[in-house]
Amino acid sequence: MELPIVSGKEVADWWSQANEPESKFVIAWKGDNPAVRASGGTVRLFKTTWENPYPDVPLRQFDFTSDKPTPGQPFLVAVTAEP
Repeated sequence: MELPIVSGKEVADWWSQANEPESKFVIAWKGDNPAVRASGGTVRLFKTTWENPYPDVPLRQFDFTSDKPTPGQPFLVAVTAEP
């Protein structure tokens, strides 16, 4: 099963950008560090929700692959499973 993650659609730069247009991204967490604070922004993590079409089949792993080089890379912070 694949879940496409498209930059600019599901995720954006993890550093907020000045004059960034409104987006539909769901921000799960915001924070800062000295470098981003100096720029007046924040760092953030985005939430993605996916419904497993095969709920009776256990998920054993998550693989991130790319069809082209990108400056950013997705990373998995947490997984929540609901019955």
